Amino acid sequence: MVFLAERCKLVAEGAGAVAVAAVLSGRLAPVGGTTAAIVSGGNVDNGLLASLLRRHETVEGRRVRIFTRVPDRPGGLAELLNLVAGARANLLSLEHVREAVSLHVRETGVELTLETRGPEHTEQVRAALQDAGYEVSFG
Repeated sequence: MVFLAERCKLVAEGAGAVAVAAVLSGRLAPVGGTTAAIVSGGNVDNGLLASLLRRHETVEGRRVRIFTRVPDRPGGLAELLNLVAGARANLLSLEHVREAVSLHVRETGVELTLETRGPEHTEQVRAALQDAGYEVSFG
C-alpha cells in the first residue's frame, strides 16, 4: 500500500495491493513475456493510510523526533528554530516539555518532529544543533 501510494500515486486497499507485493518480493516470478499485476480496491480508511505513510517515513529516516533543552527566555526557542530552518529541515510539530524531564529552572524541554530528506540529512541537522551547543536525543 505504501509503495503504491509513494511511488505510483495510487491508493489501493491491502488485498488490492497483494499482486504487486508478490511480484516485488519475488514470490511470484515472471514466466516470460509481460507480467501485469492488477491493483484494485480503493476502500482504504484514510486514517490507516496516513498512519502507514507516517510510519514508513519514520522507518526510512525521513521523519524524526528530537528532544533538546532551550533557555526559557524570550528568543530561546527562536534560536533553535532558526538552526533547524538553516539546516533545511521541515518542522512538523513542536511541544514544550516541562514535566517528567530533569530541567534547570531556567530552561524548557522541546520535542521537535521534523521531516528530513533521510538519515544523512538528519545527521546534518543533529550536527548543526550540537555544534550550536544543544544536547540532542532522538525519541
